[in-house]
Amino acid sequence: MKNLNLKFVIIPVMVIVSFSCRDESKLPYNYEEQQYGAYAKVIEVVSGSFIAQDAPGYPLDAAASEFSVTLEVRDVQKGGLFKEYEFFVTFVDNNPPTLDLDEVSVGVFPASLFTKDPSTGYPRATLTVEAVDVINALGITQNDVRGGDVFEFRHVLRLKDGREFTNTNTSGVVTGGAFFNAPMFHAVSVLCPSDLVGNYNGITNWIDYYGAPGSNTYSVNITRASGAGQYNLPDLSGGMEPIVWSNPPVAAVFEDVCGKINLVSAPYAYGYLINGPTNTFGNNSNVNPGTGVITIFWENVFAEYGRTVLTPN
Repeated sequence: MKNLNLKFVIIPVMVIVSFSCRDESKLPYNYEEQQYGAYAKVIEVVSGSFIAQDAPGYPLDAAASEFSVTLEVRDVQKGGLFKEYEFFVTFVDNNPPTLDLDEVSVGVFPASLFTKDPSTGYPRATLTVEAVDVINALGITQNDVRGGDVFEFRHVLRLKDGREFTNTNTSGVVTGGAFFNAPMFHAVSVLCPSDLVGNYNGITNWIDYYGAPGSNTYSVNITRASGAGQYNLPDLSGGMEPIVWSNPPVAAVFEDVCGKINLVSAPYAYGYLINGPTNTFGNNSNVNPGTGVITIFWENVFAEYGRTVLTPN
C-alpha cells in the first residue's frame, strides 16, 4: 500500500509532461497575456547555524558564524524577470531577560551576482550573511545572543516589474514541497559547542504503515556535516525503510542546539521529520549531557514513526 501511494503521485506528473508536448496555439488561453511569478530553489544550505562560544552563558561567536545558502532563481524567462534578492531577519530570544526586536534587512543581492548554471540555464548564486552584520543591523552585541537563541531569515525575491515573493505570499506547494524546495525562510539556531562525531550502538523501535511494530539493533558512524555544528546520520529511519520496504536509507543532517536535536535536512522521496505531533514514542529529541546518548523521535508522511537511541561506543 505504501508503494502504491507513490505510484499515484507519479500519474499527474506524466499527464503534465504529455500535455506540454501539445500545440499550445490550439488551447483556449492567450499565453502572451499571462503573468508569471518566480521562486528560488534551494540547492544547498552551506551554513544554516551559528556557533556560540565555549564560555559561561554560551555567548555568540560572531567571528565564526554565518548564514550561507545556494539558490537558483526560476522564472518563465530563465531569470530574465529577476531583479534582486533580499534577506530580512528577526531575533527569537530564548534566554531571559528576552529582547523584543523588529525585523530588519540584512542584505540585498542584485541579479548581477547570479550566473547561469550550465546544466539548468537558471541564475544561481551562493549568498552569505555574516553574523556580525546581523547583530549590527539589529543593534545588539554578540553578548546579547546565547546558545539556544534563533535568527529567522525571511527571503524576498524581487522582480523587475516590482512584484515581490516571500514565504507569506507563495503557495505552500512551492515553499513546502520537495520538488520546488523554495521555503523562502530559514531558522538559524545558535548552537552550543559540541562534538557528536563517532561510532554509536543504535536501537530503533518503530510502528509501520500497517500499525505493526518493529525494531533494529545496529552500529552507526556519525560524521560532521558541512554546516557548522551539524552532523550526518546515515539513516534517520533506523533501518525501517530498508528492512520493511526494501527502500534506501534516509540520509539526514541534524544539529545539536545545546542538547536539543533539530533536523536540518532529510532529502528523500517523501517527507521525514522529527519531534512530530503524532509520535507516541515521544517528541523530545535530545543529547544527554552526562552520557552522550542521542535520542531521536522521527516520523514520516505515511504516519510511520519511531524512536532511535544511539549510545556512544
